[in-house]
Amino acid sequence: MLFSIVIPAYNCQDYIVGCLKSVLNQTFHDYEIIVVDDGSTDDTAKLIKEMSNDKIRLCRIRNAGASNARNVGIKEANGDYIVFLDADDIITPLYLEKISNEIGKSKRVFYLGSVRTDFDSLTYRKKVRLFDSQHFNQLTFPKNLLYLFNRAADIPCACWHNIVARNFLIKNHIKFDTELILSEDTDFFLQILNCSPSIKAIDISGYFHRINLSTSVSSTLTVDKMLRALLFVEKWFDSFDSSPIMIVAKTWLYLYYNRVLRKLRFLNASDRNLIFGHFEKEVRIYNKVPLGKIYLFLLRKKRFYIFFFVSYIMQFFIRMTKK
Repeated sequence: MLFSIVIPAYNCQDYIVGCLKSVLNQTFHDYEIIVVDDGSTDDTAKLIKEMSNDKIRLCRIRNAGASNARNVGIKEANGDYIVFLDADDIITPLYLEKISNEIGKSKRVFYLGSVRTDFDSLTYRKKVRLFDSQHFNQLTFPKNLLYLFNRAADIPCACWHNIVARNFLIKNHIKFDTELILSEDTDFFLQILNCSPSIKAIDISGYFHRINLSTSVSSTLTVDKMLRALLFVEKWFDSFDSSPIMIVAKTWLYLYYNRVLRKLRFLNASDRNLIFGHFEKEVRIYNKVPLGKIYLFLLRKKRFYIFFFVSYIMQFFIRMTKK
């Protein structure tokens, strides 16, 4: 079996049938579907059972988050390659066939998607190209990853962007970190890169990622989410060595850290101070990056908006110097 489609599902009764139908309508048929119901309290599991298709395997577990559900899916999988699909997303009929053709041309352990289509339930639809896949494939390691960190519009770390060999994950003990609520996909992505896999970028359209245009950062941001995002940064920051690729990776991680910090403006004063108390414990990050001491001074003086302005300017400068 070539593909195992792993779908974590939690209270997605409005979307799960459409998601599964998009897989069952594939022109390529050598696959299995593993839906991990993460303790849904709606009719998600009922609707899956009613579809009654031999390709669909339903695993019901207690609610523990999407990362744990994906880990269960990987463990249950039998396919050579894992394809992740969110329960509210869909794929077009030729999606798996196109990926299969790419695997037939050059067998790698990791295929990096360079394009996706964002859509909502109404009229919004936008094709997003993250980086130039042709240029990426012309480069050798580590130059290809240097290009990815330096030039990509955004690092294509979302697990549904990418296809990875199941045996590679098992051999290298790569799993989703269940302690992370935010950035778990990025953490998974960095674990894969850390094992120096053979990578090929694929320019395949066909994945439609559902977005909620009505959801704002200010309405969904919490202190717990911010602390967990910072946990991801702190987990990786000290693990990077002095090699060129890791220096670039650390610079990207530093920019990510700045983006997290800028979200402070969405919190009230008491929550902001709580987060700031955590920053003070992590001064080593700002002692190791450009202008770090200036940033740290601004944070300690609680000059948050000056910090936001300086960090935007610094991020722009770093991006420009890498072109």
